[in-house]
Amino acid sequence: MNEVLARLPKDEPFAEASLETLETITDFFGILGAKPTTQVGKTKLLKVLHRKRPELIPLFDENIRRCYSLIGAAPVPPIGSRTHRDFAIAWLPELQRDVVQQMSVWQEIVAMADPAVSITPLRALDIVGWDLGTPRRQ
Repeated sequence: MNEVLARLPKDEPFAEASLETLETITDFFGILGAKPTTQVGKTKLLKVLHRKRPELIPLFDENIRRCYSLIGAAPVPPIGSRTHRDFAIAWLPELQRDVVQQMSVWQEIVAMADPAVSITPLRALDIVGWDLGTPRRQ
């Protein structure tokens, strides 16, 4: 994991991440396939990594998965045989597109946060996605 972190630029935000940087981020997902464990999945792994590079490494959880794979015209439809790495290859460009296209919204949410506990545009997207992806009771 540290080897992959070392390959990532320290000052490149996710919205401006190059294809090479996105490919490097997918290597984190590959770790899950190479050394599967029931203790750590995408959610925990990305929470830890986001803390190390909050401007660059996105957050992920079940609600974000629903937003990108199940709700509406989901851009990353579920494929049962897809590896974690293949999911990242499909998901990261879609996520980046949403970050870039709605940057003014994410920045507005960032500005609402307590300055003592600043957040990034990626965290703002996660907050919105967490709410949108929460299953609603009928």
